Amino acid sequence: MSNDQDRNLEDIRQFLTSAKNIQRGVPLDLTRKDLSGANLIGRELTGARMAGAKLVKARLARASLLEADLFGADLAGADLQAADMRRATLRGVTLKGANLNGANLAGADFRGGVMMDAGGNGGGFGLEVSDLSDCLMEYANAERAQLAGVDLSGASLAGANLEGAFLFGANLGGANLAHAKLRGADLGDAKLAGATLVGADLAGANLSNARVGGTNLAGANLEGAKLDGVDQAGLMLDASGALIARGKFAAAIAREIDAHAEWLDSRGRAGRAANFDGANLALYDLSKLDLSGASFRGAKLAGASLEGATLLLANFAGADLFRANLARATLHGARFQEAHLRDARLTGAHVGEVPINDAAGKPTGRKLRTSFARARVKGADFKGVDIRQCDTDELVKD
Repeated sequence: MSNDQDRNLEDIRQFLTSAKNIQRGVPLDLTRKDLSGANLIGRELTGARMAGAKLVKARLARASLLEADLFGADLAGADLQAADMRRATLRGVTLKGANLNGANLAGADFRGGVMMDAGGNGGGFGLEVSDLSDCLMEYANAERAQLAGVDLSGASLAGANLEGAFLFGANLGGANLAHAKLRGADLGDAKLAGATLVGADLAGANLSNARVGGTNLAGANLEGAKLDGVDQAGLMLDASGALIARGKFAAAIAREIDAHAEWLDSRGRAGRAANFDGANLALYDLSKLDLSGASFRGAKLAGASLEGATLLLANFAGADLFRANLARATLHGARFQEAHLRDARLTGAHVGEVPINDAAGKPTGRKLRTSFARARVKGADFKGVDIRQCDTDELVKD
């Protein structure tokens, strides 16, 4: 980090520790400061003036940026997970490749904007089209956000709340909006070619004159949606195509499943236990498969079907199972620590303990029970599940 950046961080520390500034409600002024790579995790930056600031790869997870002015700021690659950015000014920003998963962006203004220098020449900052391409906004709350004309191409907004958002003319080409909430949103003239909106809620949304092509709306709620001027030949609406069938699995995933089946059949003498750690298995149809002992740590399984699957001792720690279907799955000894199970379906799932054997197959006397410790389960359906047979320490229900 440069000397200038060190001084900028010291300015922040002094400001935030000044009781006088806090009492007076004086906003922190970081206009055009270079804070690239700065550690601002959890910082209180409400109302901060950060127009034109350089915050490339800055760490701002859980920071409070409520009503902050970030006009024309460069936040490329920044970590803004779970940050509070309600009603923030984000006009003309660069957020390319940034991580905004779980951030609160309600009422934020992302429209384009350029601030010129005093002479109206170069030296200003901001973009005519705000750049949010390839960013992560999964499960973010962007309700009523101003996103008109914004570049969101290739972005992942799976499960995001975009109710009432203004996305007129936005570029969502290739974006992932699976299971996003877009009720009453304005997507008129938006670019949606190659976008995935599987299971999205578009009730009452305006898609008039949206440009489509290979746009997947399988299982989406289009009740009352306006589709005037949309070439419906460019829409994929067949709900049966909402899940990825086994014949269409990625080759690496199919090989892993085959090797796992061989491992189970040979009782470990051949093949190998499947390792899906960090894999993208969103919308995969894994129903009724025996994946006992497989590892899914940090895997993306949003909307996937594991209905009736056998998952003894499977490891789902930190996995994303948003709206996944685990109904009637066998989950004895399975681990879901810190997994994301919001709106997941676990109806009638079988849980409990599994006795642990050693490498020779002899009982060790130890048992491993199903664990949902620190898992996020808001909206999850546990009907018919004897949750008393599970480890539920620090379960997150909100």
